[in-house]
Amino acid sequence: MTGAVEILGAIGLFVPGTRALAGGMLALYAMCVYPANISHAVHDLSTGTGLGWAYHYPRLFVQPLIRWWALVAGRCVSLQISATRRRN
Repeated sequence: MTGAVEILGAIGLFVPGTRALAGGMLALYAMCVYPANISHAVHDLSTGTGLGWAYHYPRLFVQPLIRWWALVAGRCVSLQISATRRRN
C-alpha cells in the first residue's frame, strides 16, 4: 500500500498541474512514516531478530534528505545557489 502511494506521488511530480501538491504530499508522507521507521529500527536492533544497522542507519539518515528532495522536485522550495564575487 505505501509503495503505491509513493509511486503515485512520483507520477504526480511529472504532471505540471499536480507537481507542487505531489511534492508537498510526498514530503508530508516521509515525515509521517519517520517515527514508524525509528520504531522498526529500535525493535529490530533491540531484539536482534530483524535487520541490522547496515539497513536501518542509511534509511534513517537519508529520510530527511528525501523530504527535502520531494519539496525541491515539487518546486515547493527553490534550489538556488548564489555565488557572490568580490572584485578588487
